[in-house]
Order: sequence, then structure tokens, then C-alpha cells
Amino acid sequence: MSQSDLTLARALLDGYVEEDHRGRRRSKYFKRGSRDELDARRAIARLLRSNGPLDRQLRTNLANLFDPDPPESEQRKIEIAFQARGRYRDHVRNTQIAYHVWGEVSAGRKVVAAINSAVEKFEVSEELVKQIWGRYRRVYGPRAP
Repeated sequence: MSQSDLTLARALLDGYVEEDHRGRRRSKYFKRGSRDELDARRAIARLLRSNGPLDRQLRTNLANLFDPDPPESEQRKIEIAFQARGRYRDHVRNTQIAYHVWGEVSAGRKVVAAINSAVEKFEVSEELVKQIWGRYRRVYGPRAP
């Protein structure tokens, strides 16, 4: 486990101590979106993805962030949210639709008929099925005309 990664991770989760010119100390946290915060987030990701053991304090800090009833001493929280605004891609649904179209085409149906079949079966728009098939067809095989 890299000591610098661990130090960055702890600073992100617990904050760090800063001392002013008069010797007064206070807790500080990385600014949201700052280079320091992004470096620390990458450090945590490296630590979690590594094969080495996870530091006990870091494990406890992460557990406190996920715990819906954290200890009173925990001042920070974690939020699970979508990466982008708007509608998210439903990869499970899209894969099922693309697989259906591929199955129909593999069985000898024309792409247009396979797309119409998917529209009826999944009750989605023709435009959506065409978009999905356009993204997935290279994975599944035959190209649409």
C-alpha cells in the first residue's frame, strides 16, 4: 500500500490539519473538484483496487460514510448519484433489445422486420431500437442496411 495514497485518502475522508501564521490549528478539507480532491479520489480508487490489505482506519472511515446511522463524530457523508444529468442508459434493457434484433436477423428476417418486432415486443419507439441496434450491431454481427 502506497503511503502517499493512504495519506491522500485519509486527508480526503478525515480532512487535514492546517496551522495559520499564529500557530492556530484547524481542520480543513479539499475543495470539491480541486486537483487535490481528484488526486485523493484516485488514490482511494487505487487502494481499493489493489490486491494488498486495506488499512483499518481507512476501512472504518469508508464504512462510516456508507452507514445510514453513522457515529456522531462523522461530519461527512457520501452520496450515490448518476454521473451525468438527464436520463441514464439502461444497458440491461438495451442489450436485451439488441439481442432480440440480432436473434431475428440471425433467423433470416430482414433488419427492418427485426426492428419492428423489437418495437412491438418491448413497447419502445422505432427510433430507440434503431439507436440501440446502431450501437450494438458491431458486437452482435450483421450490419443494418
